[in-house]
Amino acid sequence: MNAWKEDQESENVTVIPDGNGDFTRGMGMLVSKNDLGFGDRSWRYSMFVNNGVVEKCSSNHKNQATRSKYLMQIQ
Repeated sequence: MNAWKEDQESENVTVIPDGNGDFTRGMGMLVSKNDLGFGDRSWRYSMFVNNGVVEKCSSNHKNQATRSKYLMQIQ
């Protein structure tokens, strides 16, 4: 993630890893790739968080209902 941040020259962006996938699982954004030998992986998503409030969440994954429910719980 840090290499991507540097490549994008994103000085005012904080990247936060989710090593265990707990947050990602709660958002319904975890996908099993066991058949490819990769285990659980995350769909790609981004959030704009301002003072602890999620103002925008975007992804090319279609699980909007689960994601919206989870985001309301963490705000």
